[in-house]
Amino acid sequence: MLRTLIKVSSVLLIVNFFVFNLGACSTFTAREPSQGIEFDASVSGAQKSTLLAGRQRLFNPQQRSDFKEAVTLLEKATRSRSVSPSVWIDLGYAYSTQNRFNDSRLALANAMQHSESLSAAEVGWVDALSARIADNAEDEIKAWKALTKLQPKNRWVWYRLGAVLYRIQRYSEASNAFENALLIDSLDQAWQASHIHYLNAKSYYRAGKLEQSRIASLPGQRIKISERANFYRQAMAELALGHDKNIHAVIKKYRRLSDTRPSFDESVFLTNVANFFFELGDYSSAIEYASAAYDLKPGNYQTWALAYALTESGRALEAIKVLQNSPQKTPQKLHTLAVTGWAYYRLGQLTKAREFLLAAKATQARKHYGVERDLAIVELALANPNTPQVGSVRWFGD
Repeated sequence: MLRTLIKVSSVLLIVNFFVFNLGACSTFTAREPSQGIEFDASVSGAQKSTLLAGRQRLFNPQQRSDFKEAVTLLEKATRSRSVSPSVWIDLGYAYSTQNRFNDSRLALANAMQHSESLSAAEVGWVDALSARIADNAEDEIKAWKALTKLQPKNRWVWYRLGAVLYRIQRYSEASNAFENALLIDSLDQAWQASHIHYLNAKSYYRAGKLEQSRIASLPGQRIKISERANFYRQAMAELALGHDKNIHAVIKKYRRLSDTRPSFDESVFLTNVANFFFELGDYSSAIEYASAAYDLKPGNYQTWALAYALTESGRALEAIKVLQNSPQKTPQKLHTLAVTGWAYYRLGQLTKAREFLLAAKATQARKHYGVERDLAIVELALANPNTPQVGSVRWFGD
C-alpha cells in the first residue's frame, strides 16, 4: 500500500518519531531503535512495551505479517485507562492495512472525540485515512499531498501518496512519490522498503519509462525477502528494452530465485512466466506456459490467466470455454468474471461483455480500476457502435 505523527512541543517532526499523550500528565515518546527511546516516568512498563512493539511492526515492518501483529498490539494499547488520540489514529491505520475499514472508521472516530488536542498533521492523517476508507481516491490524494507540506520528511506520507496514485493508474506521479519516500530513508533492511522499490519499478514500467524501471528494481534485490520480486521487475524492463535477448536464461534465474521459497508453487511460477511472454506480445508462448500451469492446477489465477492470453491472441471463444469449464468452478470470482466480459468484448458481444463486467464490479466493495477501465471501453463501444476495438491491453491482474 504509512505513518504516524509526531508531536514534539509545538513542532511537527515526523521522520520516525511518534509522540503520544497518555492521559493528562503522562507522555510516551518513541524513536527509531537506533536512536534510543525515551519515556516519561509515569508510563507503565506494559504500556511502553505494547506501544513500542505495535508501532515498530506498523512503521518498520520486516515482513508482511507484522501489520497484522500491529493490530493486535495496538488494540491492546487502547484498553489502557487513558489512551492518547494518536494511538487511535495508529490503530485506524493498522486496521486499514488489513482492509478492516469499518474498524478503521471507528478507531478514527475515537481519535476525533479529542480533536481539540490533535495537531494539524494528526487531523491530516485522519482526513487521508477517512478518504481511503470511503474509497475516494481524489480526496485521499489531496489529503496526502497536504501532509507532504506538513511532514515533508515523513517517508510514510510519501509512500501512501504513491500507493493511491498507483492504484488509480497515475503511474508517473506514483513513481515521483515513491522516489521521495526512498530519498528520506531507503529502509534497506525492511520489508516495506522492498515493497516500495517494487512498486516504484512497476510504476515506471507502466508509465513506459523502461530504463528507469530497470534501475529502480536494482536496490530492492539487495533485500533478501524481495530479491525475487524485484528481479521480476528488472527482467520485465530489460526484456521490453531488448537488453536481454535470452528469455530462457531469465526464466532459469527466476526459477532459481523462486523454488527456494517454502511457498513455491510450480503452477503459479508457470503462470508468472506466462506473464513475461504476454507482456512481450508473444501470446503463443504465453498460452503454452499458462496451459501448463492450468493443467497442473486449474485454480482461479491459472484459469483467468490462460483465458486472458487466449482472448488477446484472437481465441476468445476458447477462452470462454476455459472459464466456463474450469474444474475449480470459479465463475463468481472477480478476475474470471472480468476476463469473461473482456472475451465477449473481443467477440463483439457488447451487451454480454457489459453484463459480466458489471458482475465483476459487484463482487468488490471497493473500486477495481482494471475492471473500471474495461467497463469504460465497453460502455463507449455500446454508445458508439462504430468505435474500433482497442488494441492489446496490459495483463489484467498486474
